[in-house]
Amino acid sequence: MSKLKKRVKAIFTKPERRLALVMPELRQLRQALQRASEVSESNALTEIVHFFDIVSRWHDRGLDDILSAFEEANTNNRYDRVITNLKTLQQCFTSAGRDKYGWNRTKRGEAVTDNNVFLGNIDGLFTHPVSFWKQQKNEKKGGWG
Repeated sequence: MSKLKKRVKAIFTKPERRLALVMPELRQLRQALQRASEVSESNALTEIVHFFDIVSRWHDRGLDDILSAFEEANTNNRYDRVITNLKTLQQCFTSAGRDKYGWNRTKRGEAVTDNNVFLGNIDGLFTHPVSFWKQQKNEKKGGWG
C-alpha cells in the first residue's frame, strides 16, 4: 500500500475503537492478576493455575489485529508508544502462555487445570503437576515433602 493510501486510510480509521472494545477485558485481566499476586501462601498453587488460565486465553487470542490497526494508522509516529506497549503485552502473553515443555503444558484452546501446570526443578525437586504438589502438601509433614 502506498504512503498516500495509508495516510488517507488513517484519517478515516480509528484504531482506538478496536482497543476500546477490549479495554474492559484488559482491566479484568489486570484485576485478576493483582488478586493472584496478593494471594496467601496457602492458596498459591490454586492461584498459579488461575493465572495461567487467564494468560493462556489471551495468548490464544493475541493482539495482532489491534496491533496491525495501530501500525497502519501510525502516521507521523502518532501511536509509537501504544504500539510498543501492545507489543510488550503480547510478548508477556507469549512468555507466560502455553508451552509443551514449560510450566503451562496445555494446547491451544485447552483448559488449564491442576494436572497440566508443572512446577519443580528447584533445589533438587522433581517437576510434577500442581495436583501432585497439593497432595504432597496435605499429606506430608513439613509441607513440600
